[in-house]
Amino acid sequence: MFRTEPRHKDFVMQINYRRARNVFALMLDRYRAGEYPFINIDTDLPQNLVASEFRVNPLQHALHLFCCCYYMRGTVISSDAFKIMNDLHREFPWLFNEEVLMMTTQHDIQAALNTRIKWHSNQISGFWLANARTLWNEWDGDPRNIFAGQPSKRTLYKRVVGKKYRPNGQRLTNRHEGFQGFQEKMTSMLAYFLESTKLIGPTPLSAPVDFHHLRVYLATQMIEIVSNRVRYEKVKPLGIKLAEYLQREFGLSQTEYGDIIWLWSLRSCKRSPHNASRKFDRDDGREQRMPIPVVWTKNQVAAYTRTCGRCYIHDYCGYGVPAGVYYTTGVFELVRRNAPPQARIFNAVDLPYAPAPTNGVRDEFRARFEIAAE
Repeated sequence: MFRTEPRHKDFVMQINYRRARNVFALMLDRYRAGEYPFINIDTDLPQNLVASEFRVNPLQHALHLFCCCYYMRGTVISSDAFKIMNDLHREFPWLFNEEVLMMTTQHDIQAALNTRIKWHSNQISGFWLANARTLWNEWDGDPRNIFAGQPSKRTLYKRVVGKKYRPNGQRLTNRHEGFQGFQEKMTSMLAYFLESTKLIGPTPLSAPVDFHHLRVYLATQMIEIVSNRVRYEKVKPLGIKLAEYLQREFGLSQTEYGDIIWLWSLRSCKRSPHNASRKFDRDDGREQRMPIPVVWTKNQVAAYTRTCGRCYIHDYCGYGVPAGVYYTTGVFELVRRNAPPQARIFNAVDLPYAPAPTNGVRDEFRARFEIAAE
């Protein structure tokens, strides 16, 4: 019988490498075959939402993508951020001109940002100004130059990851210390955007690990955890480690690997009834969301049929991970999955579209998640 690796006595969360290889091999097979959920994928990739007028000039395109990274954080929905950035670029083109930014103030930048997106505008306006100066003084105003010379992963992190700043964006030293607000994930995100749009060549970095990556890892138990709730900051290091491992194991670029995981979550998991949530107002007036119980209404059965019912990794997936809960709390909440009665009666997981894993894998799935498959 298939078994996971032995758990350490102090186990809180861990990577199940054997399971991860098995699951990702199935996902890669669908990607290369161009089958669900990888049909007409270009429309959903956030970097493809950059308006055409900002893609004509490669430098302007690179600067636009660099600035989009400010909002690729925590609980921000990337597609919304890219659409807002298009509006900002049209109305305030000087925000994307490093030479002009050298002569402006943080107050001017914040006022412009507030017309479209007020989220952390005081902090981000400080980042925007400080990083414009760094880009202009140290990289000739061009983000592509950061990746020149085929730098190693360590060198790229040293060039990009920001250190030694005051909250207002002023440097504490004159030494080059990266970009304010950029950590390892943002470094990978910038490289991914520039590489996927052919503005730079391949880099040694792993794909950026965001909510969508971690949802797939947790739902399929590529990353195993003891509880059913975990914060992004706690699971992120394992997510990065797993992404690096699978990318290397299957010989993929960060663009290919990142797109496979990200699109699977966005185009399939997102629409699963186990990932639906509803909002409620807390006593302090803040909005929060909670999972919607799955009781197999007509709409829930239909949603299951369109998503989980045709999913190639169905037998490996034990949990829903609602995006709404994460985007309002920063917490991944795992919701145990099951199949509708109709699927159990007619053995839906054995329909032609679903994979046919070994009996050992199927036994493990049933034993661990108690989901009836027949």
